[in-house]
Amino acid sequence: MKHKHFGLLPTNGRLIVEPIKKEKKTQSGLLYVPENAIEKPVYGRIVAVAHDVPEPFKVDVLVLYGAYGGREITVSGETYLLLRTEEIDAVVADAEFAETLYTRE
Repeated sequence: MKHKHFGLLPTNGRLIVEPIKKEKKTQSGLLYVPENAIEKPVYGRIVAVAHDVPEPFKVDVLVLYGAYGGREITVSGETYLLLRTEEIDAVVADAEFAETLYTRE
């Protein structure tokens, strides 16, 4: 998925990540799951990087991070995380594998 131009440019070794959230339905698809029962995302897609951030951190790369890392920011009604590169635990090579990486709030 390509992102449109992102209006913020992070500084000082930071990057902006769009958390990838799980669906709000049960496996059967019949019931709504309350917000407080949904697992907190622990991976997301990079949407912006500071000029001094090294490889492999670049736009559209999936990364794994701590469930409570970074600072939440809201841009045009969407929630993103402002993270330091040190808060990134891993670069995700397989998106299907990443979908299994969740933790409870």
